[in-house]
Amino acid sequence: MWGLLATAVAQAVVMRPSETLQLSGTLPATLKDTKCPPGVPTLIRGSITPCYLALARGTLPALGKVTHRRIVVVLDPVADCANLKFSMALTVGTKGTISGEAATKRCFDKHGTAVVPFKITGGTGAYNGATGSGTITLGEPRETGSGTHVETETWKGKLTVPG
Repeated sequence: MWGLLATAVAQAVVMRPSETLQLSGTLPATLKDTKCPPGVPTLIRGSITPCYLALARGTLPALGKVTHRRIVVVLDPVADCANLKFSMALTVGTKGTISGEAATKRCFDKHGTAVVPFKITGGTGAYNGATGSGTITLGEPRETGSGTHVETETWKGKLTVPG
């Protein structure tokens, strides 16, 4: 009986409670023209669907150094408010990657920004089974030449990592 009790206590000590982290901070991003993923329509209402590879690097206080990679699909780019959608991969140093998805209509406000809601759908490594949600505020992209743009992305949200 003492052996079973000792095993139960040892297992209880190993289990950690889930942890909720605040995602907040701003990252600089570079966007380059790229090939659209399979299944994306080539034309919508006679307009070519543009896709961009976006890479952002920097520090988010709750996570440390991160790299955010996403392929942005701009559906119906000639509309007053284009539809944006992307899958996201937020790599946190060597700890793992946080996966998620985001979609919205990109209607610029008077400051040239757009707010994109996101949902965290899982992850790898330390972020296996992660959940959460929030918004990424995208600054107005500025062209730097040869199909490259720069913008900022400001994160606000919560990330829950299971124990």
